[in-house]
Amino acid sequence: MPPTKKVRKTTKIELRNGCSRTEVFFSPKNYKSFRSVKDLKKDWFVECRFHDPNFADKYPKGFQFRKRTNCYETLQERKIAMEVFKEDMEAVLDMQNYNPISKTYMRDRTGELHPYMDCKSAIEKTRLKLAGGEKHLRDVRTAINRFIKGLDAMNYSFLNISEIKIYHIKNTLDYLELSPNYFNKFRQYLSDIFKLLIEYGCVESNPVRDIAKKKIHAKIRELIPEWKLPYIDKYLKENHFELFRYKEIFYYSGSRSSELLRVQRKHINLEAQEFFLQIRKGQTYTWVTKPINDHVLKHWKDLCKLSKSSEDFIFSYGLVPGPKENNPAQITKRWNTHVKNTQNIKDDKGKVITITEDFYAFKYMFLDKLDELQHSGNGSNFNLAQLAASHTSNNTTGIYTVNRKRREIDFLKHIKI
Repeated sequence: MPPTKKVRKTTKIELRNGCSRTEVFFSPKNYKSFRSVKDLKKDWFVECRFHDPNFADKYPKGFQFRKRTNCYETLQERKIAMEVFKEDMEAVLDMQNYNPISKTYMRDRTGELHPYMDCKSAIEKTRLKLAGGEKHLRDVRTAINRFIKGLDAMNYSFLNISEIKIYHIKNTLDYLELSPNYFNKFRQYLSDIFKLLIEYGCVESNPVRDIAKKKIHAKIRELIPEWKLPYIDKYLKENHFELFRYKEIFYYSGSRSSELLRVQRKHINLEAQEFFLQIRKGQTYTWVTKPINDHVLKHWKDLCKLSKSSEDFIFSYGLVPGPKENNPAQITKRWNTHVKNTQNIKDDKGKVITITEDFYAFKYMFLDKLDELQHSGNGSNFNLAQLAASHTSNNTTGIYTVNRKRREIDFLKHIKI
């Protein structure tokens, strides 16, 4: 009978994406017993067979993943290297999900969130589950894409999502060298993602929670000098009426353009002199009632007459009613083109008036004047109820003054500033 061929016993170890490997073995097998320098002439290596279903035809018996230690010149060094190379090979395959065939770190392709999914795939997939407005989700996508590039640079990409700790997040954010404002935004986006990852059982705690926000020093908003306003108004009213009308409504609304541009005809109640506005903060949407001031009531009426449908956005393209929602960036663009970058705004003597202030300054001006009116004693004081009830907190008084919001809205309708 022919001699029986000895078969190496192997244990199949399952890896990511349907891949697997055999146990890591040594060659020469008895290298630990070597005593002669002549043994250094032999080929020393650690090896395992790596199986990838995508390369089954090319490597039906598995890919020969081998690491040689022949570079070490003494028996002692080479024996130590054999053990170290074995541990490194097991770590890079089992923990870092390295694929020696494609020479890449594998990412999860199952599509199902789980603790052993690589952190990049888990963060990207969870991002898609976040709720919010189009702009918010676009900002989140941009931030997370940049954060993931940071993970690659920090060599954290191989980690499973369950292995991510606070120092991984903090080190990556530090690497990106973000401004305080962007740092806080990235931190919030990541925190929202990890809250969902907790729900899916991928992590046990939110590693972003204990990362401190960075202090932001608010910029002092440059207000438009009062003497310039009549000349700006005159120029816009005569040459760019739609922008003038929008400016007037924006000023008395105390709102942001991103909010005002979402207002549709159906949100306006001319009889009550009010309109409804949706405020979006991250994933939170809140509807509020806003007053239509007497000064701009005519403009609101004109816009409603121009609307062809209740679904029309009041400030669509061209800042006139239409079926499509406008982009807030268009306001800044129009202001820069027609006001900041023009030589056509002149005083009574024909001297060019230079405008350097931003359009958003109108919101600050309106709120500042309201505050001035409130504290001058000429406005309405809505804190009398607090004094009468001896409440230490205005919030407590708000629980009892159920019609306070209605009184405030009615007051704003007829205020003159």
